[in-house]
Amino acid sequence: REAFGGCALVMGIIVFCIVAVNIGTHRMVGWVPAQVLWVCTGTVYVCAIIALRCLWGLMWGDPGVLKRSSDNCFPIPDQIAEKLKR
Repeated sequence: REAFGGCALVMGIIVFCIVAVNIGTHRMVGWVPAQVLWVCTGTVYVCAIIALRCLWGLMWGDPGVLKRSSDNCFPIPDQIAEKLKR
C-alpha cells in the first residue's frame, strides 16, 4: 500500500506539471517567442522522465543489501554489547 501511494503521488505530480506547462505555454503563444515555449515544455518533460526513472530505480532497483560475515559483524563494540545483555 505504501509503495502504491508513493507511486500515485509521483505520477500525480508529474501529470499536474505536464498539464500545467501545456496550458501555460498554450496561453502564452504570441506573447513569448516560440523557442522559449519549447524550452519550458521540454524542460518539464525531461524532468518528468528523470522523475520516472528515479521512481523506477527506487521500486525495482537493487537496494545493495550487505551480507553478514565475521569481518563486518565482529568485534561488537563494548557499549553495544552491554546494551544487548540487558
